[in-house]
Amino acid sequence: MVCDAALGWRAALIASLFFLLAVELLNTGLEKICDHVTPQRHPHIKFVKDVGSAAVLAAAIAVALLWIAAFLAR
Repeated sequence: MVCDAALGWRAALIASLFFLLAVELLNTGLEKICDHVTPQRHPHIKFVKDVGSAAVLAAAIAVALLWIAAFLAR
C-alpha cells in the first residue's frame, strides 16, 4: 500500500512537469504567431501575450504547490 502511494506521488510530480512544459510550449507558439501576424506593437497583441504569460505563471504556481504538498507528505 505504501508503494502505491509513493508511485502515485511520483507519477503526479512527473506529470506536473510535463504539464508545465506543455503550457510553456503553447505560450511560445502563441507569441511566435503574434509576432508573425504583426511585428509592430499593438495593444491587443500585448494583451494576448500577457494572458499567455499569466497561464504559464498559473501553471508554475500549481506545479510548485503540488511539489510542496508532496514534500510535506513525506
